[in-house]
Amino acid sequence: MAQTKLRAVDSFVPPRGDFEILSREVYGKPLVYLDSAASAQKPRAVLQAMTAFAESEYA
Repeated sequence: MAQTKLRAVDSFVPPRGDFEILSREVYGKPLVYLDSAASAQKPRAVLQAMTAFAESEYA
């Protein structure tokens, strides 16, 4: 079986600007979102595409 090396990613900066809800603060601290396989949060670009589709592409 092949070995997989794990490395820490210390320089990762989440794209907070792409997710409207992450611009909010709760009790004076930035909101933290822990993703899961059943994620419901979508980047702004996806929401805009879904809105454009709903407004003009449905038959």
